[in-house]
Amino acid sequence: MVEIFRVKLGEASRSEVFSQIEKIVKNKANFSPKWIATLNPEILLAAKKNLTFREILNSADWRINDGFGLQLWAFFKRKKIGERLTGVELAEFILEKAVKENCKMGFILNSEGFSRSEKLEEYLQKKGLQNYVIFANKKDFFLKKFSYPQNFLSCEFVLVGLGAPEQEFFIFRMVKKKNFSHLKLAVGIGGTFDFWTGEKKRAPYCWRRIGLEWLWRFFLQPNRFLRIWRATVVFLTKSLF
Repeated sequence: MVEIFRVKLGEASRSEVFSQIEKIVKNKANFSPKWIATLNPEILLAAKKNLTFREILNSADWRINDGFGLQLWAFFKRKKIGERLTGVELAEFILEKAVKENCKMGFILNSEGFSRSEKLEEYLQKKGLQNYVIFANKKDFFLKKFSYPQNFLSCEFVLVGLGAPEQEFFIFRMVKKKNFSHLKLAVGIGGTFDFWTGEKKRAPYCWRRIGLEWLWRFFLQPNRFLRIWRATVVFLTKSLF
């Protein structure tokens, strides 16, 4: 098991992850809820300083490697890790399968973020999702009160877009709650909703294919420089040496 800052990295290929999710979607028998942590350099740097966060990440049923910095690290260290799979791609796959199987989905949204519930609802309806619940509130509300509407308890799949580490803390508590009896899978998907609602633009496929989505975002948002610096230079310096 390959680790960075004592956090276990994902080992599965994209096809293996998608295959496991498809099995979960089609599973109608009794099950225990699963959750996926999406790892990137910023999350790993935060986990380096926060033991509780690190333990929560390691408790995930699956971890996927979302971030070009992880692939660079593996290249320099000559380590084999799971393929890169972004939170956006993962969320889109889950949504597609949920629509096909008519599963109920829940969406946790940060009301102080860029995306609004109405825009997210428009996107979901365009995709053909009929059975869903959207719950938007401030990050502090979800962490301190851990409150949710009653109709959320019957959701089979939950996508949490609070950003790290808040979304991982929320999911960890949720999968431990016995009253989420229908829950099959929960995933922290960071800023995915911003792409779905059109608040932010994804990089063209050719940029994503070669791992330069971060550069595209920098062109659109130069104020992301410090985040990009941390996700590349700071991360690689601390993890390689």
